[in-house]
Amino acid sequence: MEARLPKRKTPVYVSSHPRRTPIMAMPPQKPQPKPVVTVLPPEHSFKPNDQNNQDSLADIMDIRKQNSLSSMLHK
Repeated sequence: MEARLPKRKTPVYVSSHPRRTPIMAMPPQKPQPKPVVTVLPPEHSFKPNDQNNQDSLADIMDIRKQNSLSSMLHK
C-alpha cells in the first residue's frame, strides 16, 4: 500500500500587476534635415503714396488679372 501525504491547501496568490518588461533604450535617431526654403522676389511692388501709380491695391490683388478664368476652373 502506498502512503499518501495529506493534501495541503495552499493559497494561490494572483498578482494584480502584470510582470513588467524591462525598458529598452531607443537607439539615437539621426537629426531631421531642415527643409529647403526658396525665397522668391516680389511679383509686384505697390507704393500707395506714388502719384504715378494708376493701379489700386484692389486691382493688384485681383487674381483674375494674373490667371484666366478658364485656368482657374481647370484647377
